[in-house]
Amino acid sequence: MNILLDTHIFFWAVSQTGLLNLTKKEKAIITDIEHSIYVSNISLFEMSIKHTKGKWQQVDKILNNYSNIIEAHQFKETGFTGEMAISAGKYTQQHSDPFDCMIAAQVKHNDFTLITRDKIFSKLNIKCL
Repeated sequence: MNILLDTHIFFWAVSQTGLLNLTKKEKAIITDIEHSIYVSNISLFEMSIKHTKGKWQQVDKILNNYSNIIEAHQFKETGFTGEMAISAGKYTQQHSDPFDCMIAAQVKHNDFTLITRDKIFSKLNIKCL
């Protein structure tokens, strides 16, 4: 299965203190070698903006060491296309958070399953765990 990590799930998966926040099911899916685990560049954009505004200082180590962290966890990166941008714009009718709308579009266009705790994604008609 191709799995995309929502921003907070990604943060928890790669930070020592964050690991305590993951459920057993989330940990099992993320560490199962049968799954391909993806991280969105949109999540990095969101983390960087919040960090710059002083709202999420804990992501500093992730942002400064991103490539090594992705490699160490054997995650893959996924990008954002023009087609995804058009889909993301349509999601804003149901949800006002642009980051969530962009991640939903990535899930839809790449046939990913999203690991998230954010219930709004279920309203966007995408595959979630």
